[in-house]
Amino acid sequence: MIKSKIIKALTFSSALLFSSFTMAELSDAPIDKRDNQAIARQVINAPANKVWKEIGRVDGIENFVPEVFASTSVEGEGEGAIRTCVHHDGRKLVEQVVAFDEVSMTLTYTLVDGSELPMINMYNTVQVHPINETQSLLVWEAKYDVTEEAENPELVHQYMQGGLSVVSAGAKRYIEAAM
Repeated sequence: MIKSKIIKALTFSSALLFSSFTMAELSDAPIDKRDNQAIARQVINAPANKVWKEIGRVDGIENFVPEVFASTSVEGEGEGAIRTCVHHDGRKLVEQVVAFDEVSMTLTYTLVDGSELPMINMYNTVQVHPINETQSLLVWEAKYDVTEEAENPELVHQYMQGGLSVVSAGAKRYIEAAM
């Protein structure tokens, strides 16, 4: 009796969890085995299409965090595009866009070169969700592995969480100021 109740509850929970996905989406979805995740959510007082217009540009991240980056440049468009973010001291981060979807307002990129942090396999996904006609939810997520050389893995996570929070708050300031 208890076993059948548990199975029913699990079946119902699974149905709820996957109800928004089609089977094609599920079969194409990669299984994520990275150990670490940081996520920042930011409500922006702007319509989703306006927020996506800035996020989907790929370049211009220095507008969100001018205290961190002096400039960005992008070679190519959409998937495969290469973004170079230049710090004020000349250091560079090179990132590659690995997924770009205008319809779902989603951008995923990976770090190719330039990290001074002890992490590998880092992928960041930025998605814009409409809340209503005048507000959007910006979700910025990082998934990554910490290398064995890391002396303090928790410090790496705190850095990533803080970084995403600063960038998403900067996006909010920049986009709302432009409204």
